[in-house]
Amino acid sequence: CTSLKFPYIDQSLQKCVAKCTTPVYQYAYMPVGSTTNGTCVKFCPNGTFALLTNNTCVATCPNGLYGSTTNNTCTAT
Repeated sequence: CTSLKFPYIDQSLQKCVAKCTTPVYQYAYMPVGSTTNGTCVKFCPNGTFALLTNNTCVATCPNGLYGSTTNNTCTAT
């Protein structure tokens, strides 16, 4: 998916989307340094954490949140 407007591929919908919203592929993963060719994934890849406020995979959680290696999510505790 090479469009900035629809940068993620959702395999369940078989189309490029702006946000990942399907129940199976709910997290948006964008390769480091890219703005297109992202993928909707079931789980965020190793080395990234699911930011549940917007369902994206991030390398570093925002201030006030910590990356949990137990479930690969950003958490407050």
